[in-house]
Amino acid sequence: MLGVPGTGGTFPVLPVPSARADASSATGATTRAPERPARLQWWRELAFLGVVYLLYSVIRNAAPAQVGRAQLNATAILDLEGTLGLDVERGLNLRFGRIEWLAVPANYYYATMHFAVTLTVLV
Repeated sequence: MLGVPGTGGTFPVLPVPSARADASSATGATTRAPERPARLQWWRELAFLGVVYLLYSVIRNAAPAQVGRAQLNATAILDLEGTLGLDVERGLNLRFGRIEWLAVPANYYYATMHFAVTLTVLV
């Protein structure tokens, strides 16, 4: 321990790395065994996605088809949106749905991006 002039305190003396230690670390020579790079194991992720999709399909198919109930729920939501003044989609659909050159590409865009974004998020 060395004293710091004017403070009356001491501090530890730290070892100074030697040139030899710097050279061995620069060349990669260490005492530990070199680590192997992680291999790409895409098949595990693909299998995981397959299991998740299988579970999704089983759960979805286990629920009975209730189209009537779903349409009633959708109508209730649309009525609530209309009451609150939030139903902007209906007006846009009525206005732009008649313009075929705009409606057709927009429908393809939606259908394509729906699956592309879902897959991207899963990956």
